[in-house]
Amino acid sequence: MMQFIVPEGLALDNNNDYENCQEVCVKLEFDKDGNPQVKIKNATPYLISTIVYLGPDEYLQSPQFFPQYFVINPQTIASIKNIKVKPFDQSVSGVVTRKYSSKFSWSYGDYRVKSSNFAYSLPYEKGKKYRVGQSFDGEFSHQDNKKYAIDWNMAIGTKIYAARAGYVINIQSQYKDAGTNREFFADKDNHIRILHDDGTIASYAHLDYDGVRVAKGQRVEQGQFIGLSGNTGYSTGPHLHFDISVPQFVEEGISGVTIPFSFSNCQMQNFIPQAGIDYESC
Repeated sequence: MMQFIVPEGLALDNNNDYENCQEVCVKLEFDKDGNPQVKIKNATPYLISTIVYLGPDEYLQSPQFFPQYFVINPQTIASIKNIKVKPFDQSVSGVVTRKYSSKFSWSYGDYRVKSSNFAYSLPYEKGKKYRVGQSFDGEFSHQDNKKYAIDWNMAIGTKIYAARAGYVINIQSQYKDAGTNREFFADKDNHIRILHDDGTIASYAHLDYDGVRVAKGQRVEQGQFIGLSGNTGYSTGPHLHFDISVPQFVEEGISGVTIPFSFSNCQMQNFIPQAGIDYESC
């Protein structure tokens, strides 16, 4: 007889939390030889990236087997099998007690995408021109994982339109203030995040208080009115921040990183807007 201790947070076969999972859940089970198997369920309607660990390493014959990375389609289960463990010490009444630990992180989108070749439309009303205040690698805030982003200077309340079709995966509209204290204001920008079919995510940020005009889970089309620009969060003045990002695996789990992208309009194709220049949506 072999006895296993399953750590809190991992579900067994008859655990209703896993069976009725609403987002992303992990289950630990054992094959007939007592080797652990891991199942990751994506119960969301969207593509996700996830990283999974199982340990401790001293139990595993091949510790380098973990972490494992997955891109999981909507409403799909991924499995990790063939996890070989070291021989058990059965010196105590033939009963072996082992406690496995596991952790995972996940995010919407596809971590494998390195750049976007889609022709994005300018995210404001046709016939309107707005000046770029900060482009790629901008000195104020477009650095490191936020390197690939565009800021357009525009008055509070300017109508914003979707640059590409996709599903709204996150909205925030409750904040009213802005400032240059990064630590305090970094997470206080009103925004809309839209997941595209290729696993990239568009962020429309610093929107007006109560300036979101779409709902989470809603499908929007390219050119659809989605919100109002503003001046919220980490900001020096009214503008629209736009970037394209994908998930990025880091030591703490998973975060996001911006990737190169470009726009097209009736005048130019596949261009990157430059600081100090006005661009017309047409």
